[in-house]
Amino acid sequence: MSAPVAPLSVAPLDQSTALPLELRSLLSFWNHRRGGRSLPDRADFIAEDFRPWYGHMGILRVEGGDPPRLKVTLAGINVVRYDGRDFTGFY
Repeated sequence: MSAPVAPLSVAPLDQSTALPLELRSLLSFWNHRRGGRSLPDRADFIAEDFRPWYGHMGILRVEGGDPPRLKVTLAGINVVRYDGRDFTGFY
């Protein structure tokens, strides 16, 4: 079983942030789900909610340790194109 991970400190984004048009709707969706909190809870979503943005997303698994390790469990096609490599399965 993994050790608990300390909460992240996140600066909020807003619509004035320079984002590609196709990601502005994701930011709006994210902000709606998080309400007044820094981050939404995992329970605020189901995977299918993100279907329109799958290609723009990466999913990381946090593994215990000091410091914790991040493993890429999924890299969307647009992330792969941007990076020039598929990092799925890498730390």
